[in-house]
Amino acid sequence: MYLKPKFNRIFLLGMVEVRESQTAKFLKRKVLDVLSRYDVSIDQIFSITSDNGANMLSAAKQLQEHFTYTIQSNGNMQSDGMEDDSRRDDLVEALTTELSTHFNIVRCAAHTLQLALNDVVRNTDPNVKCITDFVKSVKKIKYKSSFDVNKASYPPLWSPTRWSGKYVMIRSIIQQESFFTSLVEQFPELSLNEEDWEYMKEYEAAFKPLYVTTKLMQLNHQTFSDFYLQWLLAIKDIKTLANNRFSEPLLESLNRRIAVLKENMAFKSALYLDPRFNFLHSTVFTPDENNNVQVNTNRSNRNNVFKYI
Repeated sequence: MYLKPKFNRIFLLGMVEVRESQTAKFLKRKVLDVLSRYDVSIDQIFSITSDNGANMLSAAKQLQEHFTYTIQSNGNMQSDGMEDDSRRDDLVEALTTELSTHFNIVRCAAHTLQLALNDVVRNTDPNVKCITDFVKSVKKIKYKSSFDVNKASYPPLWSPTRWSGKYVMIRSIIQQESFFTSLVEQFPELSLNEEDWEYMKEYEAAFKPLYVTTKLMQLNHQTFSDFYLQWLLAIKDIKTLANNRFSEPLLESLNRRIAVLKENMAFKSALYLDPRFNFLHSTVFTPDENNNVQVNTNRSNRNNVFKYI
């Protein structure tokens, strides 16, 4: 959660262990507790980054509503001396609208990438299931001596919560193609035909740029603009793949998901502040978008400092 500070440059990290059911109402209360502990007011929040879980998004929206209510309450308390009620209401409404635009709910970039990839190849994909069953089969004791003699490694099984596990499993098989081809010839009960090999090779080629992007995000802290650049480079690499069954659906999903992420003002501000995207005659923003982002970015960075929690 990025926060607009009152005074100094501080990076503040709050972590809370929770044991209760993580409903939106509960998460909202815990976030407010952390803010209170560090004496951070709700109107200092610039943006909230969350995964795409319904409870997290609902909690963020509840915090947004709480923020708006706080601004309205403060406006009413500070305007007791105003004789013109209609003018007071107009002022509070204008203030609320202005400040509410600074409170952004940002979908986690890593989760957005994972969703884009799962759009193309779901965990229930029959080809993935067939390959997974093959990997499970070769782990039987019957085939251990073949692995030992050839110094081959077992392909890792993947976790449903991490798309990259499927890629690592398939890549491991492809890197040991000669061994597994011989293993299948030696033990006909193992099922891995030419269609399976073609599927795996196309999958490995198409998803490799996205696996690289994922690893970069895990190794280093990535700003939104860094992530966006890696996303664009991955799209560029995928476009070079001719006759790959995954190319078109991947490009469609990646472009659609990134378009949604780019609608967020926090994301736009990150691109606006990066000279790699905001330069003379840049087409990242339309003229109207550029003016709007400039106004919101300047307003958000008025103090030129941020807290992080």
